[in-house]
Amino acid sequence: MNDTQTTLPNTFDTIAQQATSKADAAIDRARKAADGALDTLQDKASHLAAVAPGTLSRVAAQVDELTRRGIDRAKEASDTARERAALAGDRTVSYIKDEPVKAVLIAAAAGAGIAALIGLIARSKGTARH
Repeated sequence: MNDTQTTLPNTFDTIAQQATSKADAAIDRARKAADGALDTLQDKASHLAAVAPGTLSRVAAQVDELTRRGIDRAKEASDTARERAALAGDRTVSYIKDEPVKAVLIAAAAGAGIAALIGLIARSKGTARH
């Protein structure tokens, strides 16, 4: 196996791992936001309990249900993102193994396109300052 056949699969594995990490971070942020919202609602529910005792149990049940649904949806989104990233990584590695020359040419063309785009952006920012 040459360097390209070894490096490109590792690069795509790294990208898949980064996507997984970002999905996990999004779940953590969603949980923290849900916890913050739950704390706020619990504070308000405590105040409400003093005013209307029967309302507290209904509000608490609704808060619990909404929190559970939010966490479930965030987990589902993370799982889906993780599965898609893994599938894309597997497909990419297979393609690189089957078509190494085409894969290198595609990567080179993509790199050249990105370099050209960065060059255009850098030039346009330099021109805009003058």
